Amino acid sequence: MTSKHWELGMETLEGKSDVLNDTFSSFPPELLARIFFYSLSSDSITSPHNFTQVCSRWRFIAHKSPELWTNLAIELPPALKTEADASRLEELITERILRSSNLSIDLQVDGPFFRRRQDRPSEFRCASIRNFMKP
Repeated sequence: MTSKHWELGMETLEGKSDVLNDTFSSFPPELLARIFFYSLSSDSITSPHNFTQVCSRWRFIAHKSPELWTNLAIELPPALKTEADASRLEELITERILRSSNLSIDLQVDGPFFRRRQDRPSEFRCASIRNFMKP
């Protein structure tokens, strides 16, 4: 589900939140966590955050579900137009690392600069990661 579909769905659900809360309140946290996981959009940098905005119970479940925080897709340069963008990106990466607990993170970075280096992608990726990790 794309973020546009998500927003349209949320608009449709306005005014029906009591009914939905009653329905979902009977679901065990583990089931909601699985539903959240299978509902994630792979093309969204903030999709796990969508679940944290619904209610305090969903926020708690999302924050305690490390598998929700194991994907991060970044499109450069749009993600880094300003210093504030770079700071926000750093916060997102740090948050994903902390929330994913001990699980591996699938970090996808894409952009024109990376596409030009497809002749030796693994060598370039390793160098990029080393440079990114430097303090």
